[in-house]
Amino acid sequence: GTFEGSGDATLRWLAVGGLSPTAINTEHKDLEIRRQHTATVVQQPALFFLGDDNVLAGELRGINADEIQISSQVAEVKAVKNESLHAIHFNAPKTTATGFSEPGWQVVKGTDREARVKDGTLVLNDGGAFGHPSIMFGDEISFTLTMPGAWGALAVELFTGDLESHSRSTRLHLIYSGADFWAVMEDTENNSRSSEQLRNLTRKDVNLRLVFDESSMLLFANDMMVMSAPLSQEKRDGAGIVFTPSNMWGSPGRDVQISNFKVKARPDFLQVPAITAEARHQALLVPRFRRENPPTHALMAPNGDLLRGRIEEANGKSIRFQSGADNVEIPIDRVAASVWLKKPLKDGKDSKDKPIAPAVLPYFQPTHWMVLQDGSRLALKIERFERDAIVGSSPLLGACRIPSANLAQLRLSAMPATTAMTSYRNWQLEYAPEPVLPETGGESSPLLHKPAPTFSLPLLGGAQFSLDSEKGHVVVLDFWATWCGPCVASMPENLKVMSQFDPGQVKFVGVNQGEPEPQVAKFLQTRGWQMLVAMDAQQSVGRLYNVESIPHQVIIGPDGKVEWVNSGFSPGASEKMVAVIKRLLGPPATVQ
Repeated sequence: GTFEGSGDATLRWLAVGGLSPTAINTEHKDLEIRRQHTATVVQQPALFFLGDDNVLAGELRGINADEIQISSQVAEVKAVKNESLHAIHFNAPKTTATGFSEPGWQVVKGTDREARVKDGTLVLNDGGAFGHPSIMFGDEISFTLTMPGAWGALAVELFTGDLESHSRSTRLHLIYSGADFWAVMEDTENNSRSSEQLRNLTRKDVNLRLVFDESSMLLFANDMMVMSAPLSQEKRDGAGIVFTPSNMWGSPGRDVQISNFKVKARPDFLQVPAITAEARHQALLVPRFRRENPPTHALMAPNGDLLRGRIEEANGKSIRFQSGADNVEIPIDRVAASVWLKKPLKDGKDSKDKPIAPAVLPYFQPTHWMVLQDGSRLALKIERFERDAIVGSSPLLGACRIPSANLAQLRLSAMPATTAMTSYRNWQLEYAPEPVLPETGGESSPLLHKPAPTFSLPLLGGAQFSLDSEKGHVVVLDFWATWCGPCVASMPENLKVMSQFDPGQVKFVGVNQGEPEPQVAKFLQTRGWQMLVAMDAQQSVGRLYNVESIPHQVIIGPDGKVEWVNSGFSPGASEKMVAVIKRLLGPPATVQ
């Protein structure tokens, strides 16, 4: 049916076939009206996630030290204070991906004999796996599954953040046995949920379509819905997908083929960057030297990379952003979202134990909650229903007029938070714990005089650094980042003193902590620093070496054991480093 323009705040519903509209009793809090999505609504460039849990679609006009200027087609608000905003999500044009030719598809396990693409079809043999780290940017994927041997199984890892471990992904098994097909999905308790079966199939292939929303998945096989299952946020760690032949019966995996692969998104679908828990934790830590000037914003790239600092100025085309000593102009189309960071708690306690409640104005009680086709989610006090619009208001948004054509959902009670709302809330900074600064060259480090943890990292500009290949040499690891003031202050002196040693005997490696390669390359070029830089993108090596603050230096002797550890920057530290290196190298050989 339709709701009628009553001219007042009463919702009147005209059912299909009805002669006159009926007033809806507002006590029916579970009432929900849905409207089919149409192509007439134009998507706005941005979504503003407000502190009162409204989400408003609109256009960014500007950002300054006090407020964010916005333009909305449905609300009269022109600006909001910084403290009233969680984040801005920038809407990228909706795209589709077809086949396996997109950059990023890769063999995850085995060789190109076990996992290969031939004439647009993915062919998987036992021992092979094939995947993409970020292809699930839509809300629907489809493909054709073929079992040449008339029986077999395929494991599909969905929403994985790590192609190799995919420990927090959603796992779906697609099984073909003779003339029957069914699916099994593992849940968070390692139990399983089975689908309905398709029986007496006359072909060896099945056309599959998976449709996702915030909390559930629908599986269609040959245009028949065979499964409806909940999706746990604990099993959505990223936007990757991995295909692997499955051996559910304990027997080796059989050959499978996948063709006609496609990803697409509906117009209002919102793709939130997949930020790992570790990356978020590191972005929220404030080291002691930045306590007087903590970062205020974090920029998210579509691939999940984070850059924290301060937005100096912004408009609808670019953001002028200060990160450490750099002030850069970043085009909006390279940014997925900007999050407003909250000041650290004064008591320094972990904010994860004290979640921040959304801003609530106690004197305001919404009467209706709406989802719009442009992505807005509004809680308003409705003043009247017009023939072609809904008119209402809220303290933060002011007067609002919602065209009926833009309405996707109308409720009489609050809606649960979406994944995006949860992701952009509670970015509360916290003070990093004070490190124990060793006064005796690292005597307090638990790594001292023990074998150094082995690792291998890509080097900036290509190649690979492996600690195992450096046995017999002295290795100096300097953990650093471009935003770290003490790192930048200490590095020139470290490079100067290291130049006195033979590179064939002493290897100095700057281990960058969690920054993108282009940013580091530009930083080095600007300062004219010549050095080996290992890219510790996930800061996993930093954790191996108990790095709690930077700069952090570790000297490893020719026997592979840790000989010296230093945290922080202090005058004279480089001289101590030189003394340790000379001791490890021994006295210079004398010429007879």
